[in-house]
Amino acid sequence: CAAVSAWLLGDIREAQAAFDDAVRRFPAEPRVRADYARFLRMMLNKGEVDGKRVLKPETVAEMTRNQTGDLKAAFTDCM
Repeated sequence: CAAVSAWLLGDIREAQAAFDDAVRRFPAEPRVRADYARFLRMMLNKGEVDGKRVLKPETVAEMTRNQTGDLKAAFTDCM
């Protein structure tokens, strides 16, 4: 939740630190963690990773906007 809140508020450094922490605690094999970290870097960079455009910035914006309104989900308490 801290990462999402920081990211949505535009505090990239705080969001990066929170995502780094999430990746460290991600219960998976090292290769999966590395892929997950790369995906998160791509999302933080609005669709670009390692100098390559993977998604349009508009696509990332659509993926990260609140699409459920005030609906509370059991898997998150921060939205």
